[in-house]
Amino acid sequence: MLVTATGSPDDLVRPANTLLAALTGEPVYAGDTPLNLTTSAGLVEPPATSVDANELLRAADIALSWSKTGGRNRWRLFDPDRNATDTARWALAASSPPPCATGNSSCTTNP
Repeated sequence: MLVTATGSPDDLVRPANTLLAALTGEPVYAGDTPLNLTTSAGLVEPPATSVDANELLRAADIALSWSKTGGRNRWRLFDPDRNATDTARWALAASSPPPCATGNSSCTTNP
């Protein structure tokens, strides 16, 4: 869903809540079988300066991932500070040697 001319995150939250309520209310039927829908959404408030469409989609995808991690039927607003913290944590984890390589831990494998 694209919401244009937003003045604040609230301009994104209201339609997201409306959409979630509409999609997660009553079950949808496939023949006689009721199907309960669940919905997750990633919201992005574009910055005041121009931004690349790919960056907006990337931010929305990250917020969607946070939403899905939090459970069903929810949305998350992209938070640049949280993204920076997550990115730094992932970079640190990727650059750290595995525990067995440092000799500080004992490692065993199961066949």
